[in-house]
Amino acid sequence: MKPDSSRPLDAIERAHLKDVDDASHIMYRYPVDPEFDGLLQRFWIPVWSVPAGQEAPQRVLQYPVSLLVVAADYARFYGVVSGLSTTTLTGEGWAVGVMCAPAAGALVAGGPMTAYTDRFVDVADVLGTAGSG
Repeated sequence: MKPDSSRPLDAIERAHLKDVDDASHIMYRYPVDPEFDGLLQRFWIPVWSVPAGQEAPQRVLQYPVSLLVVAADYARFYGVVSGLSTTTLTGEGWAVGVMCAPAAGALVAGGPMTAYTDRFVDVADVLGTAGSG
């Protein structure tokens, strides 16, 4: 089959190393409004349902950006992750995430991002009382 050159390559899908047989989740992706250009890149909402006793590892080649992710039981600020990250889905759930533009995480963190490399913290740890509501 010849590639369709009229359709741009989907860089998002290429980073998410999803097994073609993995039906554990649906990923919704949304662009940000133009007023956020240079600050935010995209929003995403994964919704998953993994049968009891099973796990669904999700592997993603990370972009060099920070993330804000809110789920039913947490709100986290993720620093830049080196290489491949793996999140193992279990049960049923959802999350809402926003990908910051490169270097925009320093604006959220109020300074250098080195303390957040390859780790996450509660949003309240970064935003103070503004992030605990």
